[in-house]
Amino acid sequence: MTAPVQHFLGEEWRACCGGRLHIVQAARIVVVADLAKLVAESAYFVAHIGYLDAMCCLQLSWSLLGVSIAIPALLSQGQRRHRHLWPLISLKAVECAVCVLVLLFIFSLGVSGPIGYSALRWLIRWKYRRIEDKDALTFSLATFLVVALLLVVNCYVLFTICRLRDYLRLKALHLYSQHRNQIIRNITRTQ
Repeated sequence: MTAPVQHFLGEEWRACCGGRLHIVQAARIVVVADLAKLVAESAYFVAHIGYLDAMCCLQLSWSLLGVSIAIPALLSQGQRRHRHLWPLISLKAVECAVCVLVLLFIFSLGVSGPIGYSALRWLIRWKYRRIEDKDALTFSLATFLVVALLLVVNCYVLFTICRLRDYLRLKALHLYSQHRNQIIRNITRTQ
């Protein structure tokens, strides 16, 4: 007798968040939370701190594309739906790399003394014109902390989506193998 389809890989593959959630539900929650982060970022950050420029539009549209491609993959029941997760995986990997580079850049300018402080202040005033000159260094510290938080969140999303992709790929392989073995049994039984 074969095991039910949802139990084909064991609990270590299915469990997420300390065994409280199935990996598919955890990935759905993570994608919805990432979409909420994207909406909050575009609604609050662009309206109150920055402005909508070409880089901001590029980042928002790329993030929206990755999330919009991942949503049908999470909702579909097809055998090859794990392939639709690659845009979101590549997006999150690039976001993690950019977060690390931004953290290193802010840190290196922050510890390089007065020249680094003035360069950091100039960059902040150039990018975010609404920030006052006296608040630029405080804003750079806040940016460092927010980017560190985004790095943690993006790494968790990347880890969860990669685990989901592996789970769906192995599930499709298991279903194919199970179907193939059933066909072979039917052929050998008729001979």
